[in-house]
Amino acid sequence: TVAMTYNQEIYAKYGEMIGNEAVLGGASGWYAPSMNIHRTPFTGRNGEYYSEDGFLSGVIGSLEVRGAASKGLYATIKHFALNDQENHRGDTEGQKSMATWANEQAIREIYLKPFEMCTKIDDVQMSYLQKDGDSYKTATREVPACTAVMSAFNRIGATWAGGSYDLITGIIRNEWGFDGWILTDNADTGVFMNGLQMIEAGADAKLTVSDPT
Repeated sequence: TVAMTYNQEIYAKYGEMIGNEAVLGGASGWYAPSMNIHRTPFTGRNGEYYSEDGFLSGVIGSLEVRGAASKGLYATIKHFALNDQENHRGDTEGQKSMATWANEQAIREIYLKPFEMCTKIDDVQMSYLQKDGDSYKTATREVPACTAVMSAFNRIGATWAGGSYDLITGIIRNEWGFDGWILTDNADTGVFMNGLQMIEAGADAKLTVSDPT
């Protein structure tokens, strides 16, 4: 519904509202927004993803991220990348995740575009309390709007997305210059998400409460 408005003010205000809710609830992070593509009408998370268009999804996602960041909330954009379906994606026992096949042009122009736009969104002015002698005063500083990414369950070709050096280091770190936090999706159900492979790919954390090996 938000996507259909093509109203950039609404996108930004939605992110600010999420940030306000986080302040009230005591949360510091948001596992969202989700910006994968409506490849078919039957994709499991079409209600969570915005559209079939990479640019539109990027406009919405980046403004929501920036709105949330203006309230001190870090948004973990997801699921990076090419998470096109929920069924058999690898979050059920015995599954080793599905393999997604695409050419480089389609990947860059459609599936990676929203993530790229988010990582390159303008910084935000953050207000905070700064100690001033025996009291405090309000101060501001610029901080990056986009600071976190969640990788996906699926494989791109035969390589798990969260353990892909080409995707994590080659594109998001080196090409886009992203210096934030990259973690996996739920690695308690995605048991194939190898921690060593993730670190070697250039990511930072494994989302799990179980053995991290």
